[in-house]
Formats: sequence, C-alpha cells, structure tokens
Amino acid sequence: MHEIDELREQIEHLIESGKLTDVHPPAQHIAIIAKRLPELAKKSGISQEQWKGINTQSRDLANMFDEIDEAADAGKKPETEAAFARIVKLIDSLKAHAKHAEGTKDDSNR
Repeated sequence: MHEIDELREQIEHLIESGKLTDVHPPAQHIAIIAKRLPELAKKSGISQEQWKGINTQSRDLANMFDEIDEAADAGKKPETEAAFARIVKLIDSLKAHAKHAEGTKDDSNR
C-alpha cells in the first residue's frame, strides 16, 4: 500500500500543477498493483469475507484507470479531479481493509 500512496501523491501533484497528460504512468501503475492485491491478500491468510471486500475494491480501483486517463488525456481538469477523488476514496477504503485484515488474520497456523 505504501507504493500506491506514493503514486497517489504523484498524481495529486501532477493534477495540481496542470500536468494532466503525465497522470497516465502513475495511474497505470496503481491499476497494475490493484490487480495483484486480491492474490496477495489471499496469500496473507485473511478471512474469505475480508478477501471479498479487498477483491471488489481492488477491481474497482483498477477499473478507475480508464476514467482518469481519458479525462487527463482530454485535458479536462474537473473530470480528472473527480476521478482522482474516487481513486483516493478507494485507496483509503483498501487501506482500512488491509489494516483490519492485519489485525484479524487467521492465527490457526501458529
């Protein structure tokens, strides 16, 4: 999640400075990471219910790439900001899931 936070900050700075066309690489990188999160979460030993939440939100986050990319490439700052706001909400939600999952891992293997 640390890498996603760094990429989120990078996107925020690019939007603030009006460099919308530069949003593509960090947004794409977030999408790539998001696609791997369910696999990593499953390997961590979390419950099936927690995994389902992470899986859904990770998929939603990965799917946001097209929306922010299209808006940024078109130079539409308000739409880019709106897509970014949705991305931030999903990242925050995933972080909360990860934190909760970390505290409630299945300890039966210890």
